[in-house]
Amino acid sequence: MLHHAKLDKRFWAEAAMTAIYVKNRLPSPKIEHKTPFEIVYKSKPSVKHMRVFGCRTYILTPKEKRLKWDPKARAGIFLGYEEVSKAYRLYDIEAGQVVISRDVNFDESTFGLSPTISDEDVDDLDFESLDIDNDGPRQTESKCAGFLFLFAPSGHRRRRKIW
Repeated sequence: MLHHAKLDKRFWAEAAMTAIYVKNRLPSPKIEHKTPFEIVYKSKPSVKHMRVFGCRTYILTPKEKRLKWDPKARAGIFLGYEEVSKAYRLYDIEAGQVVISRDVNFDESTFGLSPTISDEDVDDLDFESLDIDNDGPRQTESKCAGFLFLFAPSGHRRRRKIW
């Protein structure tokens, strides 16, 4: 897996965890062609979220954490699946650390730590088409000259006087 993904040995633990995750969702002839996941949880596993290990990813930077001219996403590498949530484990190339995110675009034809994509190409990525189960609407606040502005996910802005 590491060789195909053009990654070095420091990612061996992530590769092993991803291999185990995938193997637990594959049918086995020794248990009547059921999956280990199916035996434990009494339901068939979903494989719609499965991705190619080591492929290039683009991790969305939320609007709240970027300035107007900052890129919408950071380049990363897909390392695996988060066990306790519907999220992915990713290596953020710029930060040099593993991050967990659900807001990701995948390029399953590009592998390894280089080459990187330009900021203009990142701005063209379509994050609106991602099928993400959000836990609820996100709202951000901004105070300006005695007014409180609430920004809802739909992009509408409500203005309230705060004094």
